[in-house]
Formats: sequence, C-alpha cells, structure tokens
Amino acid sequence: MTSTSLKPLIYPVYFVFQENTDDLQKLLKDSDAKPVEILLDEIYQHFSQVTSHTAPINWALQTFLYLKRKGLDVHLTSNYVPNQICIVPYDFLSTRGFISNAYVVACQYDRGRPQICHQRIVQNKLNVIDKTDHFIPHWPQPNLIPRDPSRGFALKNLGYKGREYNLASPFKQPDFLKQLEAMEIALSFSNSNSDLRGAWQDWNSYQEIDVILAVRNSPPYHLDFKPASKLVNAWMAGCPALLGPEPAYQQLRQSELDYIEVQNPDDIISALQRLKQDSSLYEAMVKNGLHRAKEFTPDKICDRWQDVLAGPITQGYEQWRQEPAPKKAFNKSAGLVWQVLRHRQIRNDFWQNVRNNPKPFAE
Repeated sequence: MTSTSLKPLIYPVYFVFQENTDDLQKLLKDSDAKPVEILLDEIYQHFSQVTSHTAPINWALQTFLYLKRKGLDVHLTSNYVPNQICIVPYDFLSTRGFISNAYVVACQYDRGRPQICHQRIVQNKLNVIDKTDHFIPHWPQPNLIPRDPSRGFALKNLGYKGREYNLASPFKQPDFLKQLEAMEIALSFSNSNSDLRGAWQDWNSYQEIDVILAVRNSPPYHLDFKPASKLVNAWMAGCPALLGPEPAYQQLRQSELDYIEVQNPDDIISALQRLKQDSSLYEAMVKNGLHRAKEFTPDKICDRWQDVLAGPITQGYEQWRQEPAPKKAFNKSAGLVWQVLRHRQIRNDFWQNVRNNPKPFAE
C-alpha cells in the first residue's frame, strides 16, 4: 500500500468498535510505525481469544487503520459520538446512536438491511436498494502470500479457503476424492475447526496451492449478501479459481479467464482436466487474475471509501445537520420505535430465510 494521502474530508469520521479495549489500545499505540498488514496480523491474533466473528474487525478496525494511514481525519471509538458521522458495523448497531444524535452509517455485510441508520455500506451490489446504499468492495486478505511461481504449471494442490464443514458433502465423498487422487491432485483445507487463530495463520497463504475451489453450500438467498473476496484473493495469489454460481463473482466476471464456474464434482473434474492439459489456459488465467487484482488493492479500496465519505455521506450529513433538533432526536419520537421494530423484523426474517431456504446440496 502506498503512502499517498487522500483528499481531506470536510468532517471527521468515527469508526465505532465496541471491543476497543485497553489491550487493543496497546496494540494500536504508535501504530504508524508498523505496516498496516503487520498491525492487522497482531490484532487478529489478539481477537482470536475473544471472538470468532471477524466482520466488525474488517469493517471498523481495518478500514480505520487504512484510512488513517492515508491521512484522513478518522477516529476509533467505543461509542457513538454525538452530532458526528459514525461508521458502525451491523453487529454494533443500537439505539444509542440516535439517543446521542449521531449520524449513523451502517456496514451491512451478510446481514439483513439495517434500519436504525441514515445510510449504509454494502459489500454486494444486489444490496443497493436506494440512494442511501453504497457499494464498497471488501478488503483483500492482508498479508496474502501468493503462490510460489517456481511451481510453474504444476497442478497438485486444490485449495479450499474455508472451514471444512462449510464445503458441501458431495465434494468430500470418496468417489470425488478418488478421482482427484487419480489425477494426482490433493484437496486441502485452510483448517478443520472454527478457531480464528488457525484460520488467520493459514488462510493468507497460497504458496503451495495451484487452484482455488470455492463452492459454498449456502441457500441462494444468503449468497446475495456475500462479497467476492475469494475470487479477488485468488487473483492476487496468482491462482486460477473454480467458483460456485454466486452473484458477487458473476458481477465481476468480464471473461472466461476470470474464473471457471462449477456447480458439482463433475464440473470440477472437467475444469481440472482442462487446466492440466492446457498450460496456456492456466498461464492466461494467472496473468489475467493478477491484472484484475489491481482493481482491488487497499489503495483502490481506500479511494472508494474516500469517494463515498466525501460524497453522499457528507451530503446526507450536512442535510441532517440542518434539520431542526426535534426532528433529529429520533429517540423523542415514534420514528425510532418504528425503526427499531423494523430493524428487528428484517433481522429475524433474514435468518429465517437463511435457515428455511433450501441449500443447493443435500447433506
């Protein structure tokens, strides 16, 4: 990431991270002396003892660190700041932001559409419903270790960058694994448990991986909220990708060199045979991926954040500041009650749809 500063924001921005503990502050002390990626590694190692959910870290801590390094007037806070722009991960949303009259911008990620906020940041273009929703790509994997180029066009390791239990059963059946074995290809997992420390230490390494596999056994409804991170990380790692039919991937696809879409074990075997037999296709996919990855560097994502913060969020904030105090004080009106009830209903509906919608593969 370059150190080129971004154009200053008119107003300060506060990132709300409720787990802003003394231990975290110790890690952040003199943070400018360390590369952001190294600092993030230390942060994830610390929070591996606290939580298994990384989204608030990604959206609050990581964004704060990158934008601060770019010279923007951004701050990390445990609570909403009255009368200021507050960026809040979905899981930290509460009515306190309205009680203290903060201008709340919610980060949605794979959750129901937030209601107790003024604007939203989303990670999938399908979640842009109106002018208060703004798409910003997810950050790429920090400290990503690319595939070792000395491996050439060898195709020995098929890597699944996810927890083993999230891979659908057809891709773990003996028949499929025997087909891979016959092709002298091994299927490897990042880790086989839910431990965040193990995930962080292993998920960033693509050194020995030749092809990435990413087929989630999630209901199509849930996939509408997922980001394209696995594709972008594969591009950056120099690995061709075999991906399931997810909207986020399809939104980015410009040519057949971006990735090969697969839906079942037969598709995977066919794709691997093509790549094994045609080294020029493998090479072309790697080169194309490295080129496409330039669109999603931390510098590019910072630019996008600056555009949204300086544009629609600043405009909305200025309009909000001009409103009379009683109108801004949602806590004194029935408006807040309706928003809270609506927020809870959408949250419950979201998880009910995730549970009740059929998965593409029977377990």
